[in-house]
Amino acid sequence: MRIPFSWLKDFVDIPDTAETLAEKLRRVGVPVAQVDYQSPGIKSIYSAKILEMKPHPNADRLRIAQVDITKEKLQIVTGAANVQPGDIIPLAVVGAVVSGGKAIKDSKLRGEASYGMMCSANELGISLTALPKEQQEGVLVLDPQTPVGIDLSAMLLLNEPVLVLEPFANRPDYLSIFGVAREVAAIYGTALKLPKFDGEPKDLALDKINIELRNPGCKRYIARYVTNVKIKPSPLPLALRLMAAGIRPINNVVDITNIVPLEFGQPLHAFDYDRLTDKTIETRLARRGEKMLAIDGKTYELSETMLVIGDSKQPLAIAGIMGGKETEITDNTTTVLLETANFDPGMIRRTSLTLGLRTESSRRFEKGLDPLGDDWGSRRACYLLAQIGATIHPAARDVHEKLPEKNEIRVRRTYLKNLLGTPKLQSDQIETILKNLGFEIKSSDPLMVKGPIFRTDIVEEVDCIEEVARHYGYDEIPVGTPRAVTVPAPLDKKERFEDLVRDELRALGLKETLSYSLGDPAYYQKFGENVFGLIQNPLTEDRKALRPLLYPGMLVCLRRNLNQKNTNLAFFELGKVFEKIEEKRSLAVVLTEGSVFTLKGILEKLWRSLHLEKSFELKPEKKPGFHPERYASIEGFGFLGELHPEFLSSLEIEVPVVLFEINLDRLEPLVREAKFKALPTYPESRRDISLIVDEKLAAGKLVEKIQALGNTLVESVNIFDLYRGTQIPAQKKSLTLAVTYRAPDRTLTEEEISSLHEKIKKELESTFNAVLRIG
Repeated sequence: MRIPFSWLKDFVDIPDTAETLAEKLRRVGVPVAQVDYQSPGIKSIYSAKILEMKPHPNADRLRIAQVDITKEKLQIVTGAANVQPGDIIPLAVVGAVVSGGKAIKDSKLRGEASYGMMCSANELGISLTALPKEQQEGVLVLDPQTPVGIDLSAMLLLNEPVLVLEPFANRPDYLSIFGVAREVAAIYGTALKLPKFDGEPKDLALDKINIELRNPGCKRYIARYVTNVKIKPSPLPLALRLMAAGIRPINNVVDITNIVPLEFGQPLHAFDYDRLTDKTIETRLARRGEKMLAIDGKTYELSETMLVIGDSKQPLAIAGIMGGKETEITDNTTTVLLETANFDPGMIRRTSLTLGLRTESSRRFEKGLDPLGDDWGSRRACYLLAQIGATIHPAARDVHEKLPEKNEIRVRRTYLKNLLGTPKLQSDQIETILKNLGFEIKSSDPLMVKGPIFRTDIVEEVDCIEEVARHYGYDEIPVGTPRAVTVPAPLDKKERFEDLVRDELRALGLKETLSYSLGDPAYYQKFGENVFGLIQNPLTEDRKALRPLLYPGMLVCLRRNLNQKNTNLAFFELGKVFEKIEEKRSLAVVLTEGSVFTLKGILEKLWRSLHLEKSFELKPEKKPGFHPERYASIEGFGFLGELHPEFLSSLEIEVPVVLFEINLDRLEPLVREAKFKALPTYPESRRDISLIVDEKLAAGKLVEKIQALGNTLVESVNIFDLYRGTQIPAQKKSLTLAVTYRAPDRTLTEEEISSLHEKIKKELESTFNAVLRIG
């Protein structure tokens, strides 16, 4: 957004230079990127009237002119063929500087003295392509009403400062000169100077135009009827203002539809009324297959999601973006239908992106407009059209849904001061800042305000506080360490469960690893696992598959540690694994020292610490990659086993590795609350049982049976010896169990213990076909 400094001063008095103002705007958060200058360095250019001209006696292409600059008459030798006596022209007097830094001196041309130079647009740093053709060649001819002898710096914007803004997405009001003027007025505490408007709109006769809003994407549509229009180039000062703002002048009507968006941020569009086929305007979605030839000369294919302005037969404009060629303003236009509207920002942005068509109009609509700006824009445009001789009909068609209103917002003064750290900020200062920014103070105790309707970003208390902070001055806010007390968020049930598992495994000496959840699908397939999740656009090929298990990634970490000569490794990891579209939590343990019995002991310790409702059962199985005699499923939970040496060798691991992996989502619901009991007050008695049983019998079955028989008198059962050897028959094993007896309320007698112990031995023999080795 480019804002000529003189144009900004039309709306607010500014006592400072453009550079000083730019710095003050930056301090309140207005994003002024830089200050540019129009025609920099040019000076001493005055308006002069040509009194007479005569041929040069010594040159066919030169003429000698006498010009009046009020203080004196000067002789100027010129080669310009487009000027005549009576023309008002820009004159660079002796000592002046023109474009390119050229200094003007008195001189003689073919023997005739010349005391200055008549200036062309190029010599004044004015873009030729933006001027009418008749002004692009020769000396620039000014309006005949231009006073003689005035410094033309202001009129021709010579050395004119231009503020270049890069507005934030949430501040569409910065896309208008008046919007920035509001900030300037708040900075200096001065009043805004409102421009002149046409009168309040009234209903337009139905025989002139009919407006139908057929889609909620158009929230308001105002049509004004203008006759006696004469299309011609805009006056030079107005054209130069547009050029300074980055807009190419076209003709007086189109230029006015460009001036209003610059001033108020409200885009407009002018239709040639006589070229409207049925005097009906519809705001609707484009129909299937519709196309439109736009004013840029290109034909656009429209989709059924795009909002258009049309009649009953064809689209006349792509709403909020660009008008159509069929109804554009031409040199023959005499009657204009002036449109202002408020369109849905999302629809305009999507259409703009789809068509690859970005305009000054779409740029404003897609950020959201002042809900009442369409009325201002329409009335301002009509006033400017009246200044060029057009007849403005007082009636207008204004079709809209319910106009929005701002909600009241409570601003707590104490909270504001504490949040900003400004205890000395007075209540009257807060209210003054908000009033200067256009807020309506509804009450002072408590402070209730309404944000200005054009500020669509003001929705809650902190937005009001930000406005106070900006204009109070960020530099005035004390610098210090925040004193807020931070309280960690409480852990949820799942997090507490995972922390308990981690604590138990760390207590056993295991170290936690964290491996990638994405890996190489070929690597996972080595483990006999199907990969269900593949990333379509991975960063690297070895990070494209969602992991089906934890332990393959942990083996990568283990191998890296072994390569660094680290030994006796014991790792665990909690993480998510993926099976088809299902996401599961998993726990894996990997050891380089120990056996499957070590893993079983870790599981038992974990089961006890979690107070699980039931114990786990191991079911011997075979699985590729694991030792055929040292792998078992943990029924309902996962698996446990020792990796085969050959498989480990293929992974470049040369030490034994045992591991287990279990599903934590299945484990967590079984966790019970810990129940504590008093320390025993009566003595215990331990008896051992040694049995020969089938090889396939799980030792846990024996433990469960003993505990069931002993009821409350068996305190614990521990297996402390496993033996296979020549003295034990084939397919058999010897197990020795230590049974601890204790009563909670008395000392057990020898008779009670012996009787129960004998009962247990006989039941084990009969139930499991066991052979008693030692009594």
